[in-house]
Amino acid sequence: MEKNNQSSKESIISVVETPEKFVVFLDIMGFKDRVMRTKHEKLKEELKQLSNRIVEVLESKNEGITCIQFSDSIILFTVNNSNSQLESLVSVSCLIMQRAIELGFAMKGAMAKGEITCDKAKNVYFGQAQIDAYLLEENVWYYGIVVHHSAQSDVEKINENYISTLELPMKTGSIKHCELSWYAYDREKTTDIKKRISNIRYTVSDAPRRYIDNTEAVIKAFEERMNESRCVGV
Repeated sequence: MEKNNQSSKESIISVVETPEKFVVFLDIMGFKDRVMRTKHEKLKEELKQLSNRIVEVLESKNEGITCIQFSDSIILFTVNNSNSQLESLVSVSCLIMQRAIELGFAMKGAMAKGEITCDKAKNVYFGQAQIDAYLLEENVWYYGIVVHHSAQSDVEKINENYISTLELPMKTGSIKHCELSWYAYDREKTTDIKKRISNIRYTVSDAPRRYIDNTEAVIKAFEERMNESRCVGV
């Protein structure tokens, strides 16, 4: 991930770092099972491909977003709490979710806002927002990115169709939350994304399939709301 940091260095010189930042915590689903069932060299190559795709996304945005990847966890940090940094983080997060599903990696995650220390030189990253994002992500029960209340008012100001508030499947029940509708970030890819999500059924049984069912239900609810909005606008 340092490759992105180096390529983005000049572009973020004018960006002032603040203690308060936005963070996204992403978890690769079924990672332990994949490790057990996949030959080591094959999985290493798959993870390299995922890492390369993430670097490509970061470099295409070139906005100084910091990415830490370890095992089945990916953490993204902004430089500060500005709207431009938030918009970049939202775009990067959605694109990473899309690129990952194209490679067969389903993910879930959460976004939060708060004071965070990002000391790249000493490899020290901590803060309440990071904990908030992690704890919320643990409760997410579909392939999606849910927004913590600490970041909700900021995210809702982004006037894009891929920001929505829906009844979302959480492990504690169906709860209305703001989410990053990553599957609709590039609408031309939505049909392909839906097929790839459905195809995960050929790799899992029992409880893990609930994530597939829940994700398909969320996408359907999102599309129904979009269709209703178009009808009202006619």
